[in-house]
Amino acid sequence: MERMTRYPAPIALIAPYQEMAELAKTLLKEFEKPILIEVGDLQEGLKKGHQLVEEETEVLISRGGTAQLLKSELKIPVVEIQVTAYDVLGALQKVPNRDQKIGMIGFGNVIYGSDKLADLLDLDLRVFTVQSEEEVPEKIEEAKKSKVDIIIGDKIVVSQTNRMGYPSILIESGKESILQSFHEAYRILEVVRSEAKKSNQYLSTLNQLKAVLNSADDQIVILDANNRIQSCNPAALRIFKKEEEQIKGSPLFLYPADPLMEMKKKLAPQRNHVAFVQGKHLVLNYLPIETDGEKIGTLIVGRSISKL
Repeated sequence: MERMTRYPAPIALIAPYQEMAELAKTLLKEFEKPILIEVGDLQEGLKKGHQLVEEETEVLISRGGTAQLLKSELKIPVVEIQVTAYDVLGALQKVPNRDQKIGMIGFGNVIYGSDKLADLLDLDLRVFTVQSEEEVPEKIEEAKKSKVDIIIGDKIVVSQTNRMGYPSILIESGKESILQSFHEAYRILEVVRSEAKKSNQYLSTLNQLKAVLNSADDQIVILDANNRIQSCNPAALRIFKKEEEQIKGSPLFLYPADPLMEMKKKLAPQRNHVAFVQGKHLVLNYLPIETDGEKIGTLIVGRSISKL
């Protein structure tokens, strides 16, 4: 796949048509934060989206069917430029003759509510909604059979309508919608980076905790809410005489289960339970693991009596 030469930016706009890209570049002068601008509609936009993800772009912006496609195929946040009533109104006002029969074709997120505007303007409008790029030619043919005089839609609709020799009008996004998407993308970027920082801190804490548990002489076993083994430290694995992956997900064995039933019955930790396990006398503590007041597992800590 051929690489595109770019300046690094955490956010990229994939504009479905060139005029939007040019308007966005003008708006960036007053926005004063970096946003990469690319042009690509639907599959071409998705191709560029994949390239941007590989290059570690963190948030994408697009419109209409391209935005929907990016959302369904990519794992990074996609901000959708909203098509406002003013955008649809602007397209309707470009119809040269108010007596013409108008066909509006597009994805639901682009043409929603257009029929209400047409009623207010006393225009003869038929709406044809598509779910995918492949449906566009069929809807254009359907519009022609309905004897519409002119078709309004997004970039893919206008391109295909023009190729079929039919008059069309593009629904263009105004600068307010594009600027709003810029601000929304940076708000999302802030959240994404904040969550990533928290995740890294959490992972670091877990790694530190695991290092402590692995070095402990006490046997430590973690059970899930169904009392199945989720994790063990090396001291406990020496009791089980198995690798952790061999026993992960298994019901608790060797260690007594009675304290688990007592803990469930009394809703309290069970401490100082003496048991004879694998030829050793152990003192065992069974402690509930809770989050938001709900028990999600059990921590078992065992120590040889000889070490007390």
